Amino acid sequence: VTAVPQGAHVSVDGVDSGAAPVFVAAPSGVRRIRIAASGWKTWESSVVLKGGQTLAVGPVTLGQPDAHLTVRSVPAGADVTIAGTHRGRTPLTVELPAGIAYPVVLSLPGYATWTRELFATAGSNLSAEARLAAVLARVRVSGEPADAELLVDGAPRGQTPQSLLLPAVEHRIEVRKAGFIAFEAVLTPVPELERAVQYHLTPSDRGRALLESAPLIRSQIGYVLRLVPPGAFQMGSERREQGRRPNEGLRTVTLQRPFYIGVLPVTNGDFRRFRAEHASGYIDRQSIDLDSQPVTQVSWEDAAEFCNWLSHQDGLPPAYERSGTGLALARPVTRGYRLPTEAEWEYAARYGPSGQSYRFAWGDSPPVPLGVGNLAGGETGSSLPATLPGYRDDYPVVSPVGKFHPTALGLHDMSGNVSQWVNDYYESFVDPAPMTDPLGPAQGTLHVVRGASWKTASVSELRLAWRDTASGPEPTVGFRLARYADDPQ
Repeated sequence: VTAVPQGAHVSVDGVDSGAAPVFVAAPSGVRRIRIAASGWKTWESSVVLKGGQTLAVGPVTLGQPDAHLTVRSVPAGADVTIAGTHRGRTPLTVELPAGIAYPVVLSLPGYATWTRELFATAGSNLSAEARLAAVLARVRVSGEPADAELLVDGAPRGQTPQSLLLPAVEHRIEVRKAGFIAFEAVLTPVPELERAVQYHLTPSDRGRALLESAPLIRSQIGYVLRLVPPGAFQMGSERREQGRRPNEGLRTVTLQRPFYIGVLPVTNGDFRRFRAEHASGYIDRQSIDLDSQPVTQVSWEDAAEFCNWLSHQDGLPPAYERSGTGLALARPVTRGYRLPTEAEWEYAARYGPSGQSYRFAWGDSPPVPLGVGNLAGGETGSSLPATLPGYRDDYPVVSPVGKFHPTALGLHDMSGNVSQWVNDYYESFVDPAPMTDPLGPAQGTLHVVRGASWKTASVSELRLAWRDTASGPEPTVGFRLARYADDPQ
């Protein structure tokens, strides 16, 4: 082994072999050689030795040692780009080849971009400390009745009306007053453009009174459901909507009966309380079977059987009954746990304050904001045939539930992570006539699947009107629960 500089320390398979140049006798096979010298960059490589032969390694010229750069920011979590390459989020330490000037850029939604150029001297320890400046935008909140309690991101901000300066990132606005249904809105204000938020609180009625007394319920296994008040909405999509498919017929749907819907999809841990042997499996050697991940590889029938099992645990009548060779929703529909109807799922997913009905989980138009859900982002590399341009969520396959921003109703994973079985049989033709509390076709062979998954790479499939079907268990399909809040009238 020869090296520059001479006298560099040589080791083979971690055993000291002297200073270069040096002759080393070693057993045949694959051997790991390491050459190191103070003030120089360490060199390592594997070689294959054959018995009775001599192998010349070198001369190996050691390079200058890397510089070490530590980047911190206030607030932390800023994206760090060095010489045009994303290297991670602050706080961060990276090694940089010496002798080069590197542009360092820190970015964080709601804050001004921070830029510096740093020269990497061999062996140096560099640091960059960035105090990011918030970019503020004005939001005015007003409406009827006045003097209501105002909360921004869960923190009290006095009484309405209010004019606020807020960082230009997503915020949850809440307005509350005793005897009225709370108003909620999710918005991202824009600098130099005042955003007006108008609310109109409505007095409680039968369904809305439940929101004040029991907005959330918890099953015996700890599964949490949120109450959805009655209402009407336009289900499906208009003919001119970009990305629309023929099976998304537009119609007016009224939901008169208040219902609860799961805040999260059912997890592997939840499902194994019912069926201990279930395994969701692996994808590209990555587990999708952790207790915290949504259950997948289940059929519609598996999901319905879980619903009946949980109803029994909670002392509720079963929602499904045997019909021929399979399960079907009992009529009239009981208060037992079941899959949400297709109309309930879309109503809950689109639900916004003051009667708003969103087109996407984040609002009404692209681009897809970061943090909206577990989708086919750049983290998947080449493992998927397509990805969403410019999107990254750090989960190449299924993520634990609840890791991304909730909807305006507080539901997680309605657009991403796993698509979800719903109660209805699938039909491609949709009757345009107005409907009240629809339960779907009376019979069929396939069931409807709603919502995007971790493999979704199309903005069209991120629309909350998008609907599909599946023939059986898949690694992209799970489910969440629903149940009526009261007995049939």
